[in-house]
Amino acid sequence: MTILTPYLPVITLIGELTILIFLSILILGFILLILTVYAIRSGNILFPRFMRAGLLFLEGMMRGLFRLFGFEDSDFLRIIVTLQNTLNRKAFMVIPVSERAVFFPQCLRSNACPAHLHDEGLKCRECGLCRVGEGKRLLELLGYRVFIVPG
Repeated sequence: MTILTPYLPVITLIGELTILIFLSILILGFILLILTVYAIRSGNILFPRFMRAGLLFLEGMMRGLFRLFGFEDSDFLRIIVTLQNTLNRKAFMVIPVSERAVFFPQCLRSNACPAHLHDEGLKCRECGLCRVGEGKRLLELLGYRVFIVPG
């Protein structure tokens, strides 16, 4: 008789629960992968709150599954951004266009960009070296405030 004998049922229960949790997470990961592949291919997102929570909670495993099935990290990031946009769309649409702002990261600029830093960020000169000026012009025509954020 060993010292662990009275604890054997507890140790067995812990082991069984661990296996059950591991299998549940694995099954959840495959369900999320199926939903994500469906969303990427069809453009239709099912259960966006569930998908966002699951993809963020299981991020490391999901990135691994994405790579295993031939997807890039950019596909993973694109679906996260799409989910976030889907979840925030109603709240965004309530805001009048004149009060909306779009922030471009400065890394979208051309390496030869002549824009200078001002109080409200970089001021695009719409020089044509990149497409930031074109996007800025279009958004401003729609009524958005556009900022190019440095660093």
